[in-house]
Amino acid sequence: MYLRYRSRRGGQGLPGQRGVLAAATGAIALLYAPDLNPDEGVWKHLKCVELKNLCCQSVAELKVELRKAKERLKHKRDVILGCIRQPGFVV
Repeated sequence: MYLRYRSRRGGQGLPGQRGVLAAATGAIALLYAPDLNPDEGVWKHLKCVELKNLCCQSVAELKVELRKAKERLKHKRDVILGCIRQPGFVV
């Protein structure tokens, strides 16, 4: 999810901000709000529950373990719905 922010100083974005966002037309900066993104809850569950204490020897092994964790998570409907409902979305 992204939130819009417009400066009171004529729409220049965040104070001291430079680069692509400041040069955008209308100078509206998009701020990332992880607490409003259900994907963040899914990743947190994968990292803190499914892949907790996992130590892989290679990237290939990590990919296999991540695939297995995603398959296990597919069957945990209550966890997925909880991640969607947590930011306030209605399911």
